[in-house]
Amino acid sequence: MASVPFPLPRAPQHAYTKWYNKTMKGGTFNRYTILWVGTPLECRFKSESVSTTIGPHNVFILKKNRQFMYAVMDNTETLYKLPKKYHTACFPGIQYSSIPENNRTNVQITKRNSIELPFIPQSFLQQKKMKGSRLKRKRSQSSDIASQVEQIDFNKHHPTWHVLNNDNVRNNPIKKEVMLLIRSMMNYAINTQSFQLKDPFADVFNIEDIKGDENRMKTLKTIISFIFHYCRSELGCHESHIESISLQSWIASLHNTGTV
Repeated sequence: MASVPFPLPRAPQHAYTKWYNKTMKGGTFNRYTILWVGTPLECRFKSESVSTTIGPHNVFILKKNRQFMYAVMDNTETLYKLPKKYHTACFPGIQYSSIPENNRTNVQITKRNSIELPFIPQSFLQQKKMKGSRLKRKRSQSSDIASQVEQIDFNKHHPTWHVLNNDNVRNNPIKKEVMLLIRSMMNYAINTQSFQLKDPFADVFNIEDIKGDENRMKTLKTIISFIFHYCRSELGCHESHIESISLQSWIASLHNTGTV
């Protein structure tokens, strides 16, 4: 793999002169030596503005024996351990495939001297490794499902299914094919655990939660549109006079919702 640049930028020379190779005394970093110098924050570490200002340029790397630690320094020149929640902000755009073997890389400190440093924090590496494994599993499962779906016989007829005898479907070739496809896929979902059809409202516990969510309203509108054009008679949806004020508010909400 080609050499990848170290993800942290160098601090100004005056910062290196002051902090490089300095061994800390007392506190969290007792006897740790600063090997990589960052730029101190312009605020206190515990201030609300840290999350909007912290970045790669603020990271310090310290070492004691064989253990590395990451830190940031605030405007009081106090070192604090770099929280995991700031890893993404301090190491943006790092791809797992670009991380060197063993998560180690040689960094040139001066014209004559180089040191071995971690490429990214070990905990951040583990996070990326786990994320990559999940993506691989997801892609593998998707491929398996796609392969299984390809084996479904979409042309198989089911003359006992009442909706196929409905004139609204029977006299419209494309509607008939769609309904046959749906029937085949539903049967396949019933008999095959790896092919599941998710309930679009599984996480809804209050009907008003649908109206308050634009994506759920789009889903509802799509479902209603399908039922209206394909199988409304099978669900007993016959013409009747509607005078519900509550229903009218739902109609108004659906009218203002775009299609999926």
